Amino acid sequence: MNKWRLLAVMLGLAAIVALPVTRDEIHWQFSRLIDSAAEYRKYLGSWPAGRHASEARSRHDERDWIQARMLDTIEALTAYSREHADGAYTS
Repeated sequence: MNKWRLLAVMLGLAAIVALPVTRDEIHWQFSRLIDSAAEYRKYLGSWPAGRHASEARSRHDERDWIQARMLDTIEALTAYSREHADGAYTS
């Protein structure tokens, strides 16, 4: 195999290996743009161990808490507690 073909193969393999990271990053940037609990849930569904999973969990928790507080009903607060048993706003 000549050196150019070897270089092409190596670059191709590098692109394949990098592709999931790139897709993860693209999805994360989109999730941040939308900035909703539902979108962070989608991100976590696709990338549960992704590079931004911890931040997505935190933002998902915060957005759900804000929604529960805005509704300010027993049902909404109970739903938050059930969804985020270890959440930042669960006592």
